[in-house]
Amino acid sequence: MIDFRKVNAALSAELVVPDWLPNGTRRGAEWVTTNPTRNDKNAGSFSVKLTTGQWCDFVTKESGGDLVGLYAYIKGLTQVEAARALIQQHAITDYQQGTGQQPAEQAQSKNVLPIDENKPQPVFPVPDDAPPLENFKHWKFGEASRVWQYFTKEGKLLCHIARYDVQPRKQIVPWSWAFDPKQKKHRWANVGFSGSKPRPLYGLQKLNDFPDHDILIVEGEKAADAAQEIMGDSCLVLSWMGGTAAADKVKLDALKGRRRVFLWPDFDSQREKTAEGEGPLLPIHKQPGAAAMLAISARLRGLVDDAGIRVVNYRLGEKQDGWDLADGQAEGITRNEVLEMLAQRSQDPRAFAMGEAPAQDEGQEDGSQESDAVPLNVAVNPFGFPDRGEKGPQDTIENMAYMLSEYGIQARYNVIAKDIEISIPGKRFSQDNHTENCFSTIESLCARNSMSRANVRGYIIALADDNSYNPAAEWIDSKPWDGVDRITALAASTDARHPELALSLLRKWMVGAVACVYEHEGFAMQGAIVLQGAQGLGKTTWIMSLANDNRALIKEGAEINTDKQDTIKQAVSYWLVELGELEATFSKSDIGTLRNFITRKVDEMRLPYAKAASKFPRRTAFAASVNDKAYLRDEQGNRRYWTIECGDGFQAFHGVDMQQAWAQAKQLYLAGEQHSLTREENAALAEHNLAFTEQNPIDELIGGHFDWAAPGQYRHTATEVAVMIGYTKPTQKETKAAAASLRKYTGKDPYKYGGRLVFEVPPTSHKSTQNYNDNDDRPI
Repeated sequence: MIDFRKVNAALSAELVVPDWLPNGTRRGAEWVTTNPTRNDKNAGSFSVKLTTGQWCDFVTKESGGDLVGLYAYIKGLTQVEAARALIQQHAITDYQQGTGQQPAEQAQSKNVLPIDENKPQPVFPVPDDAPPLENFKHWKFGEASRVWQYFTKEGKLLCHIARYDVQPRKQIVPWSWAFDPKQKKHRWANVGFSGSKPRPLYGLQKLNDFPDHDILIVEGEKAADAAQEIMGDSCLVLSWMGGTAAADKVKLDALKGRRRVFLWPDFDSQREKTAEGEGPLLPIHKQPGAAAMLAISARLRGLVDDAGIRVVNYRLGEKQDGWDLADGQAEGITRNEVLEMLAQRSQDPRAFAMGEAPAQDEGQEDGSQESDAVPLNVAVNPFGFPDRGEKGPQDTIENMAYMLSEYGIQARYNVIAKDIEISIPGKRFSQDNHTENCFSTIESLCARNSMSRANVRGYIIALADDNSYNPAAEWIDSKPWDGVDRITALAASTDARHPELALSLLRKWMVGAVACVYEHEGFAMQGAIVLQGAQGLGKTTWIMSLANDNRALIKEGAEINTDKQDTIKQAVSYWLVELGELEATFSKSDIGTLRNFITRKVDEMRLPYAKAASKFPRRTAFAASVNDKAYLRDEQGNRRYWTIECGDGFQAFHGVDMQQAWAQAKQLYLAGEQHSLTREENAALAEHNLAFTEQNPIDELIGGHFDWAAPGQYRHTATEVAVMIGYTKPTQKETKAAAASLRKYTGKDPYKYGGRLVFEVPPTSHKSTQNYNDNDDRPI
């Protein structure tokens, strides 16, 4: 008994419906056309779902639920007649129900065991101890005219495929080693790869021996054998099991990484079928062999580089219908003639699908190359969507990735700029609205391809993140370091008053800046390099030259206000940032907060297109330039500002190859050189920075009021000391300044005594008129 569900499952509506109804067109997941069984001139009155095979005539209200019923309706057959015809046409072997009587004619052959109704289960590959099959006589079709063997990539036999030249149509039948549940033993039986099982490639065993050869895929084992004889060792020729009806089920993963794959369809010249008979020739991309090769090309995407997938085009009617390379071999075609056809006629599958003629020379007069991307005003090849549902492409990130790839759209995440960069071929948007216009264009393309637009932004963000890149790393790595020391030359260009300290600070700062680039989790810089010198030296020019070959990596004149997120986002969106007008930056931000910001390892903020705030690894190193010598105000945090005092011989245009200087710094980083200062270097920096620290009046008064050469003899709070030097009612800011000065002069922090925080201070350096509390001024 025929199981109609199995017959339907073995057919692909995507392939057979356009063949049965060639006058139609695809709209989303449906094939719309006229009804060939009546005088119908209204295209669209008859529709077939390409996902299920359901069909309906909206005028006569006739309808059906599957492909067998559709074929029966079109051809005027009964359901059984239609099923039998499809079984023969598509060599369907797995079509019988699980129960019922054996056909009487099965027992007529004594040479081969009949196929049991309980369906033997094939075993792949054939075990080594299985007896070889020598007799391929079929119980119904007789002797086989040809037999082909399918192997695994490792050379293990999978099964045999036999051809039987019977009328009215040749039959292709599999022979596999199988377990017969009824006879409870293994035997050779006419079962194979059926239903949704992936179909193997014919010639798979040749791949390991020729890993670098180009691949030529043709229709049918006979054509593959003939083509291989013609081509010799010029390429490997493959085919697949099941013919055009199984083109969307071919297992192609063994071709991953191949440089080029050529797809050679049979040169079909079939005509449209109308109620009056045969109509004009079908367009080439709707010919059965061409449609099958397009389905295979879509499945090759991601396995083979796009530029390496080529389909051989031909002129309709130039050969007899169905001409292939087996016919060419019979005609005496040579290897050079085939190679010439591959060179001149092969083209990108997307151009082939749109019916474009193959280009003889894809180069332009100016030497440029045309894009292989699908134009934005047409839909992509629907066979290529990896996840297809009943209503078209499903709402998956894999489908989004396929569609973007087809249109040549690239989404990348710049880890330095912390931004998504989208490029769409042929589109030039204003800088102000670039990202929003890109999202809108992609949403429009989703609608054109029957895809949901609900998750476009989320999918683009995820795909861009998978395609992250680091422009700073790309620049540094663009050329290896040649071994010449350029960091010393760069430090010398500042004409520093203290050259050894300047070289040490610059070298460690550059190693830390490199760590910002290559540390995956972010990197906390220990300080910002600061150039101090007279106005007009060109200090900003020198800082900007640190990335002179790639100005997109460096920001000039950034003003940071730690209370405003937009200034922070702007500052950390570059690798190198010059803090503009450092004195002004100090006045706008809390000095302690700014100090902590410069040395932060992670930044938390919300990007414009994001739904929530995210944490971003710090990839920014800061530099600054100042004119005033006394620019430092926060003595406790002065060690975060690595000051280089520039001399009159300062060279803004130093001529140092900065790509090579950074490549040198990277080698130091890889060798484990420390980016932080040693204890001795920190002490030297602290003493050095005293010359650049602003002296406040309280500090000067405290310095002159006490005899700091004498030991501490009295206990006083910071407030009391402020009163002693003349501040009758000191403010909190003045008290804080007094405490900072006392820490500096005593070298100690205050401690609790009698419920108060006190410092130990020496006697005054002059006769004081201040009245003292006995508990405060008694000797320690």
